Formats: sequence, C-alpha cells, structure tokens
Amino acid sequence: MDMDIAVGWIGAISAGGGAAIGGAVTLLANIQTNRAAKKQREQEREHAVTDRQFSSQVAFLDAANELTEKIRQHWGSLLDDDADDATIKATKEKYIEAWRVYFTSTSAARLAGPGGLEPAATSFREAMRDYSKCLDDWDAEHAEPTRTKTNEEWHNELNSLSKQLTEKKDAYIAEGVDLLSS
Repeated sequence: MDMDIAVGWIGAISAGGGAAIGGAVTLLANIQTNRAAKKQREQEREHAVTDRQFSSQVAFLDAANELTEKIRQHWGSLLDDDADDATIKATKEKYIEAWRVYFTSTSAARLAGPGGLEPAATSFREAMRDYSKCLDDWDAEHAEPTRTKTNEEWHNELNSLSKQLTEKKDAYIAEGVDLLSS
C-alpha cells in the first residue's frame, strides 16, 4: 500500500508539474502574442497617421493647383483687351472660389503635418500669397481709368512670381516626399 501511495504522489506531483509548465508556457505565449498585437496596432496607427498626412498634403496641392489655374484664367482675361466685363467678372468669381478652397486646405494640411514639412509649406504659401496679391492689385487697377503699370508690366511681374511659386512648390513636394516616405 505504501507503494500505491508513492505512485499516487508521484502521479500527482507529475500532473502538478506538468500543469505548472503548461501554464507557464501558455502565459509566455500569451505575453508574446499580446506584444506582437500591440506592435501591430502601433504600426497600423502610424500607417493611418501617415496616410492622413499624405491625403491632407495631396488635397492642399490639388487646391493650390486649382487656384494657380484660376489665377492664370483671370490673368488671361485681364490681359485680353477684348475681354468684356462679364468675362472678367466670371474668371474673378472662379478665382475667389478657388482661393476659398485653397485657404481651407492650408489649415487641414498644417494640422495634419508632418511638422518637418512646415518650413517648406510656409514658403510655398507665402509665394502663393504674393502671386495672388499681384493679381489682386492688377485686378483693382484694371478697373481704374489711370494705371501705374501697363498690362505687359503686370504680365512680366506675374510671370516672375509664377516662376518663384513653381520653385517653392517643387521644394515643398520634394520635402514632403522625403518626410512621408521614410
């Protein structure tokens, strides 16, 4: 009977040890699984943030491109000596609406980031502001009977500002690609 008790004890100890080892292995596996799941969630969150940043910057560029196109159209109507007041007014209204969309998109892009893109974005926005202001000044003067500049002078000034805008836009895009692709 002592032998039966010893066998029972050995079986109980073995079962307890097996359960402890099995529990420990299960615990370690769960810890590892939880760590991997947490890391995956962090990567997914990071990817989602990058996607939002990218989408916001693309929307900003789209709005900037649309505004540039509307500036060119209004510029063309001011440059055209045969353009009537209705044509000039229509191109101006489209330009103003494009400006509104652009301005809204600048806020979203600034909020979305990334922060490292802000210096290039600021430079680009300032170039757009200068380009647009020159058109506004020409538009205001165009309605006046006496002018300080000829259409050719306004055209040349806008051409110069357009080139500066393109340079700033290219720098912004290059910086954005570097920041958002790393």
